[in-house]
Amino acid sequence: MDRILLEALLTSEQPDMKEAFADKVIALCGRNGKRIEPGFANPNDRNRISGWVRDQVTTARRFYLDDDVTRAAVTLGVQHPEILLQMLRRARTPFRKVWIEWNVAPQLEAAGAEILENAAESVGVLIEALDDEKPVYRLTEIGITTDGTNHVCPYPFSAVYNLEDPNFLPARRSDYDLIREATGANPVLMRNIFVGSAYVGKHDERHALMDVEEAEFRKTQCDALTSHVTYGLTPHVGDVYRDILTGRYRFEGARDQMPVYDHYQPIVRRLLRHNLEEFAGTWRIAIAMLALLNARDFVASDEPWKAGKSRIVGGKIVPYLSHHIVKLKLPRRIVEQRMVRQLGESIPRRRHEVGGYWAESRKKGDPNCEHVFVQETTTREACVCCEKKRWWVRDHERGTAELGYVTKDRLVTAA
Repeated sequence: MDRILLEALLTSEQPDMKEAFADKVIALCGRNGKRIEPGFANPNDRNRISGWVRDQVTTARRFYLDDDVTRAAVTLGVQHPEILLQMLRRARTPFRKVWIEWNVAPQLEAAGAEILENAAESVGVLIEALDDEKPVYRLTEIGITTDGTNHVCPYPFSAVYNLEDPNFLPARRSDYDLIREATGANPVLMRNIFVGSAYVGKHDERHALMDVEEAEFRKTQCDALTSHVTYGLTPHVGDVYRDILTGRYRFEGARDQMPVYDHYQPIVRRLLRHNLEEFAGTWRIAIAMLALLNARDFVASDEPWKAGKSRIVGGKIVPYLSHHIVKLKLPRRIVEQRMVRQLGESIPRRRHEVGGYWAESRKKGDPNCEHVFVQETTTREACVCCEKKRWWVRDHERGTAELGYVTKDRLVTAA
């Protein structure tokens, strides 16, 4: 076994936590909708939202990310947009419905962000397949409030995205327009929320070094990435927000609806704006997490874990949920470098001609040998001193014709 892999496996540990974030969400959802946001919704609507969250999390395949996996996903999530586009094609979910949770502290640490005192401990995303054949998904972030109320907070909007075809996004245009108008966000900001920045892949100190041409080209590349994703209102919780903003909601117990609307509509707009800002970069990081999850050479996710057998919630015995622990097989820096190299090498290039050349074996032969090659066949030679092999590769073409052609003129000079 590879020494690096052996060391990584020997030093890996079980997650240091009493219960998973999903267990906390389930426990809070089992209290008749009293611990669910939005708190201003009617009791029946809160019960419906609470039941939907509980059923979705319970029936999903759940993954808990080790802190090093989270750090690696954050690092991979801020690569060049062309790298992220290749990552997008590898971000299929292993099951039709998955729940991924991670600790927030290592995420902020890897991003170089300040860890505030009231920051959430953990967060989770629910990812559902929306089509039986096409790689179309809906991603919904779910958190728990940190203001002392301890409420489950499913985001009122979701990211609806297609890994392959940006022209097929099964989301209402009216949902996008409603969110944009309610938050006052312009289309550029709405688009950049998905990647967190128009300059994704550039650290702050590099912004000043970019010229205008590079900055504009980077925006074009980010637009190509975000063309694969749009906004949609989340089932049930999004319906409440839509009805309040469009004046179709009926608050129970209020004879005169207008004063209630005058009170809650500004609150709904403020909450949507806050959620939109908090959602910045979540989709990008989730794509990196899924690409890592599918990289079986670098990541192990077969180890099951649960906090215990069962606990009492609301007077009922409720079993703890089982999770797949996601860990790195190799040190994080090595995984990040190898993933970026693999993704970079998979970027499609323009069609171009490759001249004939000798390809040499890396497995046989002495690198310090002054090779003396003799022919074994018309296209293969071997060194008589160290048995190193080499073979002739004929001229050929590589790349994608749809991207254009590259014509090379070579100048031969004396050494």
